[in-house]
Amino acid sequence: MRRLHDETEGKHLVSGFTAVAYGIPSGSVAGYYPEMNVLISLRHHDPQSGTPSYKAVPVRVTPTSS
Repeated sequence: MRRLHDETEGKHLVSGFTAVAYGIPSGSVAGYYPEMNVLISLRHHDPQSGTPSYKAVPVRVTPTSS
């Protein structure tokens, strides 16, 4: 897995995963932990509970060349 991070833009680029279609709602994605932790900055959390913002992360899945 490769991770690129640009904190100024708030974007994370993660590669090396395989996307697989499942019967989940359109517009949704799912992933396993801890592998998907790289998508979330530790700074993005609920200030009251401290819960990370895992449920509202915009994700773009794009094909890459081999």
